[in-house]
Amino acid sequence: MVQITRNKADHSINPDGLARIDAMTFPTGTKKYYVVVSPEGIKPKITVPKEYFGKKGKAYLPKKILEVFYYHVPTSAMFCAPRFPDL
Repeated sequence: MVQITRNKADHSINPDGLARIDAMTFPTGTKKYYVVVSPEGIKPKITVPKEYFGKKGKAYLPKKILEVFYYHVPTSAMFCAPRFPDL
């Protein structure tokens, strides 16, 4: 799963998306990763709503559910408009 963000705000993963991933069949030993693509220096906290866990408790993302990785790119490379030659 990949999320692209330009801001520093914390992000909540959509539990419906996680449920769809959980319903998929993967080979034994397959790990799930959540990759956050953001500008350098921006590392928002990623959480899952408590409802996903089916009980009250911490909403922070346990690594056993989904490990989060951050991929930093230059701000100029994010959401840049395509350049078309003059016609």
